Amino acid sequence: MKLRILFVDDDKYDLDSMRSMFEYMAADWDMLFSGSGEEALSLVKDGTIDVVIADMKMPDMDGAELLEKIKEIEPSVLRVVISGYSDKEMLMRATKSAHQFLPKPVNPQVLKKIIDKVYSLQGILKNRNIIKLTTSIKSLPALPDLYIKIEDELRRPNPSIKKIDDIISKDMVMTAKILQVVNSAFFGLPQRIINPLQAINFLGMEVIKALVLLVHFFSAERVPDFMRGHIGKLWDDSLKIATLAKKIAISEKFDSKKVEEAFIGSLLHDIGKLVLWQVPDYFMNIARQKNDFHISVSEAEYILYETSHAEVGAYLLGIWGLPDSLIEMVGYHHKPSLSQNKAFSTLTVLHGSDHLLTGEPLDETYLQNFALKSTINKWIRVYQAEHAVEVKEENQEENKK
Repeated sequence: MKLRILFVDDDKYDLDSMRSMFEYMAADWDMLFSGSGEEALSLVKDGTIDVVIADMKMPDMDGAELLEKIKEIEPSVLRVVISGYSDKEMLMRATKSAHQFLPKPVNPQVLKKIIDKVYSLQGILKNRNIIKLTTSIKSLPALPDLYIKIEDELRRPNPSIKKIDDIISKDMVMTAKILQVVNSAFFGLPQRIINPLQAINFLGMEVIKALVLLVHFFSAERVPDFMRGHIGKLWDDSLKIATLAKKIAISEKFDSKKVEEAFIGSLLHDIGKLVLWQVPDYFMNIARQKNDFHISVSEAEYILYETSHAEVGAYLLGIWGLPDSLIEMVGYHHKPSLSQNKAFSTLTVLHGSDHLLTGEPLDETYLQNFALKSTINKWIRVYQAEHAVEVKEENQEENKK
C-alpha cells in the first residue's frame, strides 16, 4: 500500500516546490498538500494519513502547535517539522510534538531515507496499539533525583558542562533525547554523534537549557508509586550493564568510538520498557504469564503484545532519528542472531554483559554460528574474578567496622 504523506506550508511557493520535488515518489507515496493548519487537521481526522511534514513558521497555527494537535488526534502519524537554521528556539518548542526535524529547503533524499527507515522498523511491531503508543510518546520518566540535579546545575550562573554530562550519561531518557536533537537532519552533521558530551558542546548551553528547563522534555512529573521501584531498578541495571560493556569493549581493544557506542547502546537497551510499562495492567499481566509458564519477561511480552521491549525501544529510537548502530543494539540485544550485522560488535558486547549481570539467556545460535562461545566464557571468568574481588573488599570493610 502507498504511504499517505501530507505536506503543510502556508507559503504557496514552498508548497509548489515540494510538490515538484517529490513528484518522482508518486508511485510509492500518495501525497497531499495543505496551505494551513486547520485544513491539515481536517485531512488528518479521516485516519488515513501516515506522515505529516509541517513548516514551523505559519500564521494562526505554527508547525509545533499543529503537530501537537495531530498527535492527540492520530498518535500513529509520523510527525516531521521543517524550519530555517535561525529558528533554534522555535525548534526546541517542536521537540514536544515532532519526531524529526529538517532544515529548509528540504532535501528529498534525506526525507525519503527518514520515512523508509521508520516504516521498515514499524514492520517489527505487529501490534498496532503498541505502534500508536510508541509514536504518541511525548515524555518518558527520568529519575527524579537526576532531574533535580541537572535542573539545579542549569540554573547556576555558569553551569558546568562536565557536571551536566555526568548527570545526563547516567540517565537513558536524557541521553536519548539529547542524541535525538543533535543527530537530526536539521543540523546536517557529516557524522553521527553518540557521545553526550560532544552533543552538549555542539548544541550549546542555551539549547540544553531550553530542552530541560523550558520544554520539560525530561519528565519531572511525579512517577506513580507502583512504578517507582521498577524505574529505579531499570536505571541501576542499565548503568551497571553499560559500565561492564564499556570495560569489555576496552579489553577487546575496540577503538574509542566503539567503546562509547558500547556504553551508550547498553545504557539505552531497555528503554522500550518505559513505553510498555504505560500499557494498562502491564505488570500484573506479565507477572501472571511468568508465574503460570515460568518464562522470561520478554517471552511474556511476545505472548501478550506480539512484540517485546527490545523492538519497541528500537522503534522509538528509530522515529527519534538516532544512529543505526544504537538502534541495532537495542532491537537485537536478546536475539543478536536475528540482526543483519554478523560481525563481532558492540551488540555482542551488550548481549554478553546483559547475560552476566541479569542472567538473561544467551542466544546459542548466535554464539555457535560465529564461534563466540569461548569469548563469552572468557568475559564470564573476568567478571566472576572482578566480582569476587569486590565481594572480598566489601567483607573486609565490614570486618573493620
